[in-house]
Amino acid sequence: MMARRFRIDRRATEEFDAATDWYEARRAGLGLEFIDSIETAVQQILEKPGVGGPVPGVDSKLSVRRLLLRKFPYAVVYVESDDEILIVAFSHGHRKPGYWRDRLPHGRGARSRA
Repeated sequence: MMARRFRIDRRATEEFDAATDWYEARRAGLGLEFIDSIETAVQQILEKPGVGGPVPGVDSKLSVRRLLLRKFPYAVVYVESDDEILIVAFSHGHRKPGYWRDRLPHGRGARSRA
């Protein structure tokens, strides 16, 4: 089986950086704990694509999934295809649901309701 490519959307990287800075400003070392949680989740996704659950309100045929973090109120939102895993958001649980839909690859339901 050929390995899938792995990418992180630029805006997801910006979310990650902002959240890391916010947590680190709250308590020294908390930003590093957040990084560890994200890295663990991403590793799970790479080792077991399909881990996590479908995103509520998004058509399951689109293969958009989310993996909730245990310690932080965040989810890693990603899209699977035959040749790629794309992380589209590091989504805070209190942010508007589906704000990241415009990041979905063309033909993946960027206009679908979420």
